[in-house]
Amino acid sequence: MKPTPSTVLTYLLLALGLCLFVPWNPLVASDSYEYLMHLTAVHGWQFGTEVVGTYGPLGFLVLPYFHPDTFGRLIVASVAIYVAATLWLRRYWTDAGGHGPAPALWSVLVLVLPAFMSTRVYSPALYAPFVLANAFVLRRFLMGTDAFRVGEAVPVALLAACSLVKPTLFAVSVAAVALVAIDQVVTWRRAPWQPVVLAVAVAASWLVAGQQLTHVAAYLAGAMEMTVGYKDAMALRSLRSDALALLFVAASAVLLGILIRATWTRLRWRVLGPAAMLALTLFVVFQHGFVRADEPHIMPACLTLAALGLAMLPVLPRGRVSWRQPSTAVFGVSLLLLVASWRLGFGAPPVGRILVERPAALWSLLTRGASPLRHAAALRADALARHDPLTGVREPVDPSAIDMDLASVNHLTMTVRPTGVMYAAYTPPLSQRNRHYIESAAGPGTMLLPAGISPDGRYPTVTDSLSLLGLRTHFELTGRTSEYLILQRRARARTLELVRLDERRVAIGETIPVPDHGADLIWVAIDLQPTLAGALFGLVYQPATVSITVHADAGTETFPLISAMAREGMILAPVQGDHPDFEWLYGSPPPRPAGDVRSFQLGVERGRAWCYRPQATVTFSRMVLSP
Repeated sequence: MKPTPSTVLTYLLLALGLCLFVPWNPLVASDSYEYLMHLTAVHGWQFGTEVVGTYGPLGFLVLPYFHPDTFGRLIVASVAIYVAATLWLRRYWTDAGGHGPAPALWSVLVLVLPAFMSTRVYSPALYAPFVLANAFVLRRFLMGTDAFRVGEAVPVALLAACSLVKPTLFAVSVAAVALVAIDQVVTWRRAPWQPVVLAVAVAASWLVAGQQLTHVAAYLAGAMEMTVGYKDAMALRSLRSDALALLFVAASAVLLGILIRATWTRLRWRVLGPAAMLALTLFVVFQHGFVRADEPHIMPACLTLAALGLAMLPVLPRGRVSWRQPSTAVFGVSLLLLVASWRLGFGAPPVGRILVERPAALWSLLTRGASPLRHAAALRADALARHDPLTGVREPVDPSAIDMDLASVNHLTMTVRPTGVMYAAYTPPLSQRNRHYIESAAGPGTMLLPAGISPDGRYPTVTDSLSLLGLRTHFELTGRTSEYLILQRRARARTLELVRLDERRVAIGETIPVPDHGADLIWVAIDLQPTLAGALFGLVYQPATVSITVHADAGTETFPLISAMAREGMILAPVQGDHPDFEWLYGSPPPRPAGDVRSFQLGVERGRAWCYRPQATVTFSRMVLSP
């Protein structure tokens, strides 16, 4: 049978979508947290016990970094998700009430819109589950039947696999299945089968990922801890991002209203199910985009909202182009949000470059295989080994603060702390796990640390503050390069005691003198409690930023704090001029830092003082170190 022009066009569009969706040419880099997820898959490290992360055991499948042992799985998984999602969207179009067969352009756009982000750190596959979860719920609610066929289990199994990519996707997948199951019980008086399929598929995916079932509870607890801490530690905002956040919320409200209005006649009170699913998804996407409100997060969030709007088209009434038409409103709201994000400086995607580079990368992979990627990785490894040769160090080596491949290119055994990197220890329990790892005899023999540890300009010792205690007692400085310090495990660990000096109730903005602490370093715990309004504001958007202004011998500087870690405590003597330097901390004994702090003040970002109570409790202790 001779193919028609429309059939040819359909296949061409689907092929273009495949080119854009799959990361055929991943990044060749090893100095990032995302690359660590690939190493976790290679080494078979256990999530929840050995690794606690913002991704799950299948997270490496949506992070386009090149590792020779995971590249094949990355490509196969992306292709499988694209094919399965395309087939599922076509079925959803028909069952949800779409007119005629599902347009290829529609299904492709729904899946590949996030491909037009301005960063290569994430794959479009990371955002596809948001659309699939909503399509799954809408279809089941609109079908008018509770029929079960084997094919009905496919989207549930797909959501189960996606739930192990990222903890937030776990929440979205479970919510989608729970809403459908509740509707089946209430409306059809039938026992739901979906939760059983989800549980079995999650367990199977967990085992396929090389994980032990006994670690599931620890994984979920650790993921929750890290997710909550992320908001306090990694929040980043500006007036421009605040403005765009308001537009995002307004656009979300419009989409939610359109969905309820379009499906009310068919669902009546049952519309609460799809509406709740869309509201939860938009909230999760909003959190992903606007907690750390920078271009790599905001752009994908806005593109995902547009994709969710497109996914609603099958249930929207057709008619002439008018703002009164829901489909026109969906297009208009999505386009307005995208244009606003570009105009506010969050980066218009390089559309032309993406349309050219992705097909070219696929062609290169088909004709030359992965040899160009392997060659680039080999060149990078050789350059890293020449630039940073490690000799005479104890194994295993923890290079995670510098470059994940630094140990392997020097033919040394590698190990990493539970949080992977220091800046991911957002809460006391996470930092305490890192401290246990450092102090354990089975832990690292050598640790490589940058001389200044201050991501996002934080007060240097508030990052993973409890680990610094373990480093102080169990490691000593044995060398340094232009980029990092070399710490090796002591033959005999020292003991450290915190002796309380003083506890005070202080006002925000009050100058707080530091008590005399002799030759010992000083430890300070700052308990600044949020108000109820501040806690709710932090839950739905971002916690207000708490800062510390230190008056030191070398001058005055202001730094952000991590509230939870400051409450637990931190060393209060790291400031040396404009560049915090940790070399003094690991000496034997450490010299007094040139920038010893004499007094400090606490502050809350302008306009958000109402987020915290006006007084804080400050506790000072001496760090008494015994040989």
